[in-house]
Amino acid sequence: KGTPVVEVGCFANQKITHVFWEGGCQLRRVYGSGSNTSAFSRCSALEYFEFPETLLQISDYGFNGTAFKTLKFNNGLKKIGNAAFQGMTGTVTSFQFPGSLNHIGNKAFTYFDHKISEIIFGGPGDPTQINFVPSDAFEQNSPLGFNSIIYYSTVTPNDALEVLLGNI
Repeated sequence: KGTPVVEVGCFANQKITHVFWEGGCQLRRVYGSGSNTSAFSRCSALEYFEFPETLLQISDYGFNGTAFKTLKFNNGLKKIGNAAFQGMTGTVTSFQFPGSLNHIGNKAFTYFDHKISEIIFGGPGDPTQINFVPSDAFEQNSPLGFNSIIYYSTVTPNDALEVLLGNI
């Protein structure tokens, strides 16, 4: 018994390009503890990871140094840890976070070698649970800047954006 996890370092520094999960997957957590020992850290060829619907948490450094071309988070995901996607070199320019997400860690999406053009929190009929994003969650991306940030919420837009974008 216990929570099904992908353990520390089990795929770190491998030449994996795609990860898919079989039906009945019970993955709940992609585990990490440091930038060189996390589950998929420094998998510089990793372009695609199918996030199973059962995934609840991506721990610290879980996917740092990967090269995602597409990134679609699953409904039900609740937590993205510190530096979870730090140093990504792929071509992902847009993030859509599910309404279920309630935590983004420090430096979670930093030091990309490309611009992030759009960030979406929640969606129509799927209001976001996020009420705070650390000021350094998306810092040091080059070239720096966003074209749009969209926030679906049950609170008033001005209050939500003030809380959410405090220092971004």
